[in-house]
Amino acid sequence: MSGRDGKEYSYCWNLDHIMPIAEGGRDEWNNFEPMHCNNNLAKGDKLSFKIGDSSYQVVKCDLCPGYGYGIQNQKTGVRVDWKATQNRWYV
Repeated sequence: MSGRDGKEYSYCWNLDHIMPIAEGGRDEWNNFEPMHCNNNLAKGDKLSFKIGDSSYQVVKCDLCPGYGYGIQNQKTGVRVDWKATQNRWYV
């Protein structure tokens, strides 16, 4: 989509399975992550993936009780999924 400035912008978002179904993930609220469609394409069904120059990995969620996964920056060790950044999860 072109903006008023003539630049191309992509406003596409997907609901991603953090732990891919192909890797044993489930349709649980704590396994969903809103993700830009281009980033979701880069992640695919992988547990480790790169977006730009950054590497990420799917990790077991230590914030929520029970079932859940998150996404962690491999270089910094910082969680980047919405549950970690908002300190929230579904019960």
